[in-house]
Amino acid sequence: MLKGREYFKKGQLRSKRSFVKGSLEGPVKTYYESGQLKSEADYKDGKRDGLLKEYYESGKLKTEKTFKAGNPEGLSKAYHTNGQLQKEEILKGRHLDGLSKMYYENGQLASEGYFRNGMREGPVKWYYANGQLQEEKSYRNGRQHGLARKYSKTGQLMREEVWTCGVVEALFKEFDGKTMVIRGNQRKIQA
Repeated sequence: MLKGREYFKKGQLRSKRSFVKGSLEGPVKTYYESGQLKSEADYKDGKRDGLLKEYYESGKLKTEKTFKAGNPEGLSKAYHTNGQLQKEEILKGRHLDGLSKMYYENGQLASEGYFRNGMREGPVKWYYANGQLQEEKSYRNGRQHGLARKYSKTGQLMREEVWTCGVVEALFKEFDGKTMVIRGNQRKIQA
């Protein structure tokens, strides 16, 4: 096993790596010019294999992602600079596959929905930073399909639409707080 180190122009350590037969093998660490750890990962046969952790220059965790034979696999997490969780998603190869959640810097849930082979599938919900439901939609094979609703920050229903295979149907409803306006004489709009 050959161990290697790389340095910045001013002499600070940039990375530590090991090689076997010309391929990366074992732990690899990279550093910011300040000396703070930037990332750490394991390699096998020249490919990422295991947990990758990346850090902000402040030292706080930025991302966590698992790799198998060079491909992302399983739960992946990213964090805001304040340390709060920013997103968590499940990866299969290079595609989202499973539940995906996004969060605001204050820790409130921003959105949640499912993916299959990189395409949205099933219900998806978006939230305001105060936790109130903002919008809900449903997807089939990556295309919007079914009832979609949009709400105000106070939770009042503002709009309803019906979608079929990525096309909004002519009939939809808008609410201004007291009255409902139904619009039905419009052509279908391709999304």
